[in-house]
Amino acid sequence: MKSTWFIVAAALSAACNGGANSNNSGSSGGGSALTTNAASGASDVDSGVAPVVAQSAADGGAAPVVAPARLSGVPSRLAEGEGVIMAASAGGVVRMTREGAPAVELRDGERVRVVTTAPGMGESEQNVEVEVRSMRGSVPNTAVITEESLHRSSDGRWAIVHALESCGDFCHAQLTLLGPDGARRSLCGNEPCAGPELIVAFSPDGSAVAVGSDDLRVTTLSETTTRTVSGFGSPVYAPQGRLFARSLSETDDGVYEVVAAGDPRRVFAAPGRPPRQPADVPRSPLPPAVLEQNGTVLCADFFRGRVGRVVRVTLDGRAVAGTQRCAATR
Repeated sequence: MKSTWFIVAAALSAACNGGANSNNSGSSGGGSALTTNAASGASDVDSGVAPVVAQSAADGGAAPVVAPARLSGVPSRLAEGEGVIMAASAGGVVRMTREGAPAVELRDGERVRVVTTAPGMGESEQNVEVEVRSMRGSVPNTAVITEESLHRSSDGRWAIVHALESCGDFCHAQLTLLGPDGARRSLCGNEPCAGPELIVAFSPDGSAVAVGSDDLRVTTLSETTTRTVSGFGSPVYAPQGRLFARSLSETDDGVYEVVAAGDPRRVFAAPGRPPRQPADVPRSPLPPAVLEQNGTVLCADFFRGRVGRVVRVTLDGRAVAGTQRCAATR
């Protein structure tokens, strides 16, 4: 009888210790795949999400514990095929679906291998296939940072993450401002607000970023407040901090100065109108104006039918002689 009670007590002790270890494995700010929904009382197992459990010598088939992660800032340069998980909020998780297996929660900041890229035109769901923890599955394209999706500031502290979210006749993308300590903010809100191409310009003093795609968005980094300037794109900052952009109007491709208050001020354009763009063809961003002569002269290319025109002016709009191509392209 004494032997029987000893066996029962040992079994109970092992069960309690196993439960404690499972709880401890998910007790950090980054979250864990093994959690309980307090509001519903349902665990991730109930919702079809595979828990991550501790691995010991005795349970060789279990998945190893992955230390809770958190995207702490803008990633350094990523190799081809390398990705970083970006949750909607710092320390959150991203659901990875797997064919014929329970879904898995990936932690904010986890490194993954990107197997396939977003499909693009004609495919409404923009998901990518990734490999992580010896598993393969699918996650939203907007939840994976790659080198191609990053537009960094010169000091590397800030970046715009540009990722396709949906595609039909046209593709639409999300824009996320990623900053120090992993802080992030969508520049689009709940709906995508950019096309498949964009031009990003950070101000010389590092205080703001201008993003041009379907519209122009200017964000003050210290306050993360964004101003939308409709009908403009292709931003460029002069060394003195003045912001210039191009009109997206079908009849006007001029260069304008974006001022702090009021409508943009037209600086210059070429005679005539830009060529008509077919309605069913996505419009590519116009090339930004180029700063020449130590940032004192603006140069821009204008398309007039089959003929190109190059125009140069000072920052205040006074004509500058010269028909050669702009000194640099962006």
